[in-house]
Order: sequence, then C-alpha cells, then structure tokens
Amino acid sequence: MRQKIILAGTHILLWVGMYILLSPIPLKMVSISYEPLNDQLLSLFLLYGFIFNILLIYTYAHLALPTYLRQRKASYLFSINVIYLLLFSLLETVFDYFFFDFAYSYYEYAGMPESFQRLSATNLIFNLFMLLAANIYGFAYAWFQGQSER
Repeated sequence: MRQKIILAGTHILLWVGMYILLSPIPLKMVSISYEPLNDQLLSLFLLYGFIFNILLIYTYAHLALPTYLRQRKASYLFSINVIYLLLFSLLETVFDYFFFDFAYSYYEYAGMPESFQRLSATNLIFNLFMLLAANIYGFAYAWFQGQSER
C-alpha cells in the first residue's frame, strides 16, 4: 500500500512539475504572435492539453496494454496504437479548434489563424510521441509488476 502511495505521489509531482516548468515557454512564444489572448486563457489551453496527455498515457498503459499482454498479438498492439492515436488526436483537435474559435471571437480578433487541418496535423505528431511514452511506460510498468510477483 505504501509503495502505491509513493508511486501515485511521484506521478502527481512529475505532471505538476512539468506543467509548472513548461507553462511559461508557450505563453511567451504565443503571446508574441497571438496578442489578444491573455495568459490565463493560454494556461487553460495548456492545462487541458496536459489532461489529454495524462488520459492518453494512463488509459493506454493500464487498460489497453494489459489486454495485449494477455493475448500477445502484434496486430492487436498495432491496431490499439492506431485507434488511440486517431481518437485522442481527433478529440484534442476538436477541443483546440473550439478553444481558438472561442478565444478569437471573445476578443473580437479578425480571423482565426489555426485551421482544423493544421491543428490535427500538429496534434497527430505530438500524440504520436505521447503514445510512444505510453508504450514505454506501459511495458516498463508491466515488467516491474512481473518482477515484483516473482
């Protein structure tokens, strides 16, 4: 029980630490080109991006990957990776698109610079790296679980 609490605390500190460390970077880059958007709105944008990443990594590692480890079929692993990549990229793109649409209409800024295709391509590439991290985390977690059972 104590190990699970330590593990959960470590994960929480890791994600909160990454959010604190990484949040100033896009805010400084974006505030130059997207002047009407304030920092609070961009922090919210970054926060739900982190929430999508957390959901992607942990649902994949704790729900999808154990099914593969029981079946050991490469086709299942490939198909679940493709499904997760497309599903999370589509969801995040829809959220991003509506976020930008809201932000630019709220500030009455002329024209939204981000197209749906451009957002989806960016999210697809970024979620590919997140899915790689989910695979690494999932296989490492399963390996440690197997070692502790021995």
